[in-house]
Amino acid sequence: LAEDGSSARDFSKEASVILKAIEAFGTKNPAVTAILQYLSQGDLKTAPPNFNPAVRDEIRNERQMLSPVSRKDECLKDILASLRERQLVKICVEKFQKYTWEGYAITEKGRDFLKSKDPLLLPVPPLITKHEKMLEDKVSEAMQKFSAQGIAIEQIPAHELREGRGVVLEMHLMWIAVLERYRARGREDLAKGLEDLLSAIIEWRNQKAIQIKVSPHMIFPDHLAMRIAYSKAKSIEALRESGIRINDIEELADLISSHLKASNDMESARDSEADEGNEHEDVMDLFFIEEVFTTKKSWKHAVYKAGRGGAMPKWEQSYERFKKGEHIEAIAMNQENGKPVQAQTIVGHILEALMHANKTVNLKLLVEYVGEKCLPNQKEWEAMEDAVCSRLRTGLLPMTRLQAAANTIDPVEQETFPMKEVTQSGRPPPLLPTPLSSSSSLALHPPGALLILLLLR
Repeated sequence: LAEDGSSARDFSKEASVILKAIEAFGTKNPAVTAILQYLSQGDLKTAPPNFNPAVRDEIRNERQMLSPVSRKDECLKDILASLRERQLVKICVEKFQKYTWEGYAITEKGRDFLKSKDPLLLPVPPLITKHEKMLEDKVSEAMQKFSAQGIAIEQIPAHELREGRGVVLEMHLMWIAVLERYRARGREDLAKGLEDLLSAIIEWRNQKAIQIKVSPHMIFPDHLAMRIAYSKAKSIEALRESGIRINDIEELADLISSHLKASNDMESARDSEADEGNEHEDVMDLFFIEEVFTTKKSWKHAVYKAGRGGAMPKWEQSYERFKKGEHIEAIAMNQENGKPVQAQTIVGHILEALMHANKTVNLKLLVEYVGEKCLPNQKEWEAMEDAVCSRLRTGLLPMTRLQAAANTIDPVEQETFPMKEVTQSGRPPPLLPTPLSSSSSLALHPPGALLILLLLR
């Protein structure tokens, strides 16, 4: 207990991190925000004199070794206030031009503490008690969910349970949440499909473990099987990049492909029953003049929104990885935050890139991965043409820009399709060539025309 009768705890590690951060500023007395920024992963707005990146990295690593609660910024603030009460730090009023602020400096008592290995008993701040209770409830709830789903708690590393986070724990919780969300929306078919795919993957792994006489988890753990099933990774390249090193990985790829094909066939059959007239038998014959397409300018309504702290947005991260040759499924499985996404999400990210200037995408590779059903069939394409004609008649779409695209001579010497008079209720040519890039052209296929519509709308 502390002197006032409240609960106390050894906060020597937390105090050491804070005091070392203040000490790194030398004669400059940093404000609270400067201390916390120094301990964070971001760039420093105001670097201390004689800034040493290696020292900062060492102190930040010490912070990461603290408990998941006490290393939070708001909790470190409370501990800093306690250090002031114990006279390990003092406040100095700093001035610059017309501005004044409170800076912190280490006292002699604080320096003596840093040199010693003594414990430091401080009252437990109420905020830390609150966050620890929240963490305890989170872990307890997770364990109840695991028990209800038949997931052995032994699969979750002990340190992840203590901290309430980690790759294995979060993947299992994400898997349960996805299934619950599907069922809450009445999509039992999607939930059952995911469960069946996971069961097939784990059964293959278990049988392979028996054949080569190793533990199943030595081939790959359950949380990686969940990652594969959720992202629907079926290519050998993506499976290898996930960390699977078994020689017979082609068998697993074939198994997943067969399972997904069967699932897609069932979904297509249901869609056909619901709408027999909307089939893809009339998919138009397409070809690419250039595999690689580069946008010349941004769509006028495109907004580039950076991530937190000026980080690259998610769509651009996916685009850059795809541009470097990484497989779409590998990108989906291996996300920076450790949580996988579905491959279709990555496809959406790549298409988002086409809304911005100077983005180069291998469209042929993209369409080959997604499949021809991503492209409009004849009826869908005609419906889009009707919509364009309607907007032209009402003046919502600039006539001259569409005419310029329609009257461009085809670089493969096909017939030029002049724009019909829209007042005669005719349609624009069904296949619109367009020189959208100075380095390459995308012509005579629905995706190219879709880009025209996108840029003009």
